[in-house]
Amino acid sequence: MTPAAPMVSVLIPAYRQAEFIEETVRSAARQTYRPLEIVVADDGSDDGTLEVAQRVADEHPDLVRVLGPNANQGLAVNFNRALEAARGELIAWLGGDDLMAPQKVARQVDVLRRRPDAAGCCHDAEVFD
Repeated sequence: MTPAAPMVSVLIPAYRQAEFIEETVRSAARQTYRPLEIVVADDGSDDGTLEVAQRVADEHPDLVRVLGPNANQGLAVNFNRALEAARGELIAWLGGDDLMAPQKVARQVDVLRRRPDAAGCCHDAEVFD
């Protein structure tokens, strides 16, 4: 019998990323891996980041949660706030202006399942404008 697939929480700490946050959240929502949750934690943005993220969350209420509003406290505090809200057994973090390839989470979970001695894994990044 194959053990149940572990829940993965994709954490997206964001600050002043209204221009990018919709595409970021949608890239996480397109993951082929399930079970998955996406937690967007806004750090007191004043540019509409929170509203854009909430609009995408409203389209995917069983997948995306948005934490906010919050007074700006910096990346570490905001990331920890997202981490405290996470329900997953595994954590994947994603910058508020970054994208995930559709099979990123599935491939990383596969590596971690094959290597129970591993505490985490990483990958190359592709930089583009």
